[in-house]
Amino acid sequence: MKLPSTLNPELLYLQQSHLASIPAVSWQELFRLTDAVDLAGVNPPYGGNETISAVNQKLYDLKLIFNFQWMDWDEGRKIYNDPHFDFGSLSPLEASMMLTAICRSDRFSDGELLEAFLKGKVQKLVGCFRVLAS
Repeated sequence: MKLPSTLNPELLYLQQSHLASIPAVSWQELFRLTDAVDLAGVNPPYGGNETISAVNQKLYDLKLIFNFQWMDWDEGRKIYNDPHFDFGSLSPLEASMMLTAICRSDRFSDGELLEAFLKGKVQKLVGCFRVLAS
């Protein structure tokens, strides 16, 4: 995947180091919360629920959502909109970047996070962190 040229390589290194420093127990809690998401009865675009909110909060608590120029990440936008892209194939850093873009985008476009859950994108992105949890 092509990373945005506007992104500071040091920032990427710091985020990658941060991801590697998260304890396995914290990853396990994120996986548990993600597996417990209940999409029954949600009403897009505004029909989120507490299970989705719990995952969203955990993403922020673990600092998987980080400050980078996500709006300038054209390659990420293309991937996000490609219905055939395998989100489970991303590296942990790329998954963190994609989750950042989704969660930050949701602040401007209500329902973006819910839609990503409904399409299984968030679940696959969270799965990318399993390599760090062992």
